[in-house]
Amino acid sequence: MGLKKTAAAVQARVFWPSWSSDLSVVLKKCHECARYHRGVLPRQVEMQTPQVGQPLQRVSIDITGPHPRSTKGNVYILTLVDHFSKWG
Repeated sequence: MGLKKTAAAVQARVFWPSWSSDLSVVLKKCHECARYHRGVLPRQVEMQTPQVGQPLQRVSIDITGPHPRSTKGNVYILTLVDHFSKWG
């Protein structure tokens, strides 16, 4: 969960004078907590609008599900979106 989230959870429930240092000790002794480290997060660029010049030049496709079974027995939805017209 991480130090910040764990500290917030502890603060919301209990208090004792040395809770902060005790929490650090417990997290260092916890094998799973000590192994958990996401590392430096990769830099992310701002989202860019894809440049397209005509319909169906670029499309996106996605499958979602499983959803509740339809009357025809389908549980997945296939979605296709045209980037030019935004039609889906």
